[in-house]
Amino acid sequence: MDVLLVTKFPPVIHFDGKTLSAALDALEARFGIRKVVIVADKGIASKINLKEITDRGYSYIFAYRLKSASDKIESEVFSGGYSQIDDRQEPLSYKVISHIDNFYIDSKKVSLAQKIIITYSEARAKKDKIDRQRMIDKAQNLLEDFSKIKASNRRGAKKYIKQEAENINYLLDTVAIEKDSHFDGYYAIATNQDDLDAQDVISAYHNLWKIEQSFRIMKSSLEVEPIFVWTQKRIKGHFVICFLAFLLERHLEFKLYKNNISASAEKIMQALNSLNFAKVSFNENTYFIKTKATDLAHKILRILKIGSPKNITPVEELKF
Repeated sequence: MDVLLVTKFPPVIHFDGKTLSAALDALEARFGIRKVVIVADKGIASKINLKEITDRGYSYIFAYRLKSASDKIESEVFSGGYSQIDDRQEPLSYKVISHIDNFYIDSKKVSLAQKIIITYSEARAKKDKIDRQRMIDKAQNLLEDFSKIKASNRRGAKKYIKQEAENINYLLDTVAIEKDSHFDGYYAIATNQDDLDAQDVISAYHNLWKIEQSFRIMKSSLEVEPIFVWTQKRIKGHFVICFLAFLLERHLEFKLYKNNISASAEKIMQALNSLNFAKVSFNENTYFIKTKATDLAHKILRILKIGSPKNITPVEELKF
């Protein structure tokens, strides 16, 4: 069986090459996979992992750290020669360069042949500029109190703060800001998969956001964690229920999309939660009064072919 595997490993996996090896062993043993193309973000793209993947005869499509690339690759970024992909919501330009990645593992030289697809889009350029300004604002906030700088983690705003010498005041690193601004709109993907053209590689990598979004929905909207049960059987049951809920949500999202209705998981849940009744008693009779639901809730009922209940329903008419 040949499989194109689009996956997302935990971000810590690049610290331990054995973690990836164990995951690939499990895939081989369970599914009898002959061909794997691993699609992942920068977190897994360590040299050890790249060698592990290629040694097994597998392929990868990984995000490439463009800002820490060699001078040769950096010059390619700004030297023109881009092609255009127009059949997208936002136009995207790209170019392909061949590259030999040379590095050492245990004093042994390793050479990996790969191609790097450099992309550029105006939409990403605008987003990069906004994201960078947000980091600059945070950095300036840290500079107002130097104690915050030492307490802060190394990521984010601290990348734009420098200290020229020990015990000298911290400064905004305008050089780093200027360098980052040159890369606004640019992104790179590396692959050793020869039989996929650049547009297929870009499409495969961009599909990764669907998996990442699924993780976010499971963690936030469906509240997979924290887990308030302790036995293995109940923990598995908890995850099965959450996964079934996720499948139902995605199915409903798809049915809405097929009916030209775009709605996120959060909006769908808000709509369903608006379908409520108020229980009232009058002259020894009990009624359920329908509260006002959102427009999306009514559309969901219509698409699922579920009749909307009456505004006022005697309790005996409702079937539980």
